Amino acid sequence: MQRYLYTAIIVIALYSTCYADAQFYIEDKALKPVPDSIVQPILKSEKAEEWKACKFIGKTIDLDGDGKAEDFAVTTEDGCNCGNAICTIWVLRYSGNHYTVILSDGGYSMSIGKKRQKGLADISVEASTAGWSQKNVWVFDGKRYIKVKNNR
Repeated sequence: MQRYLYTAIIVIALYSTCYADAQFYIEDKALKPVPDSIVQPILKSEKAEEWKACKFIGKTIDLDGDGKAEDFAVTTEDGCNCGNAICTIWVLRYSGNHYTVILSDGGYSMSIGKKRQKGLADISVEASTAGWSQKNVWVFDGKRYIKVKNNR
């Protein structure tokens, strides 16, 4: 019994340490279904047919720091096409009249940094289990996000 208690404490500590500053979680109950104007660019970027069976959920985010949350962070509902503690997270940028996928990575949470490259915030995508963790750091190159750091 005591062994299970220690395991639970370690898992809670890892969770709070890894995800304390995250602004997006794949299991966040506040995520809402996204409009077709978000779904279509995702399906276009993901060529595999299996994505068409998924429902997509997400929330608005502010990548350029102008105080307007017009961009989107999106994942799939009910773990569709997800693995153990990792699900695809897409970041879509609003460009006046349409959305474009500018980042796609697998993780559990996503944090938007304060530092900016070419006008958009740096992003980190994280995931962990009891014996494994991953953190990818992405910077904007003017068109898409490029991975600059991968900690496994």
